[in-house]
Amino acid sequence: MQHLALFSEYGRMALNVEESRQDHDQHPLESNVSSDEAGLKTKTTLSTDTHKPFQRIEFLVRDWQHFEDDEDLDRCILEMDNYLSSVLAERDATDLKDTRNQITSCFDFVGCYMLTHPGFSVTKKKYDGDVADIDPRFLSLLDHYCHRVFGCSKIEEKHGMMNNLVPKAIHGRELSAAELGAYIKAYANLFSKGATHFPEASTMLEATSSANNTNATNLSIQHYKHKMDALVGVRCSDYVSPNELEAFHRTFVDESMKIFTEIANFGSRKAIDQSKIIVENTIQENFQLFSQLNESRNPLAGIGM
Repeated sequence: MQHLALFSEYGRMALNVEESRQDHDQHPLESNVSSDEAGLKTKTTLSTDTHKPFQRIEFLVRDWQHFEDDEDLDRCILEMDNYLSSVLAERDATDLKDTRNQITSCFDFVGCYMLTHPGFSVTKKKYDGDVADIDPRFLSLLDHYCHRVFGCSKIEEKHGMMNNLVPKAIHGRELSAAELGAYIKAYANLFSKGATHFPEASTMLEATSSANNTNATNLSIQHYKHKMDALVGVRCSDYVSPNELEAFHRTFVDESMKIFTEIANFGSRKAIDQSKIIVENTIQENFQLFSQLNESRNPLAGIGM
């Protein structure tokens, strides 16, 4: 729990660094205030901020032996919730209290699930993986847990609970599978450099910002190419006049840049501007290619006037 609290603090620190940067961009004159005034303002911001850096965490407890009746699934689920509430409740130990507060303040949802022992048959050397040898009570709990993680179980539907499988969101924006892959690559690269210490929050923020800019760049360019491809792509046969093509081009550029601006909204302004230049240059290059492709369909091409 304490290791988790330490790790989650990096998420909060990165979030605070970004909020401070955005506040500075919006109110640059306030950068001249004293360090004491800035510290007071930061503390005030943190105390009133309700946005949490992470979405969901659930503790999976194995070999739980304290269910009142492990064949009554509804009752077991209720006992899990009660146990989690008791663990997170106020206690005298200051260090444990701080740990619990740290975790709950960094996640939108904190859950707990308990599995009974799968049966002693599975612990023997001769066990060959036969599901029939697994304790049926364990299988029942495991079946419910899989539905809980990847969808919504019948028990939760009965109590009006929403689907547990929700899109990953970063900086308040839901991600596609391809975008999530960009973040995973950025973080994997960050940790693969062989650092002996956990990266600083600012470094992790840079990695997140870099992946975010990459996604913004790719999505905005893809939007432009998709629109132009539908208009004058290789599968098209109609010729579009240069004036019309230029008008469509400007419209698609505006749409693409709006997508970029909505996504590339945190991190270094210099890095964002550099990514924006890449988008603009790439779009212009694609416009030239689409223009040439369209011109090849000009029925008047090659005809002397």
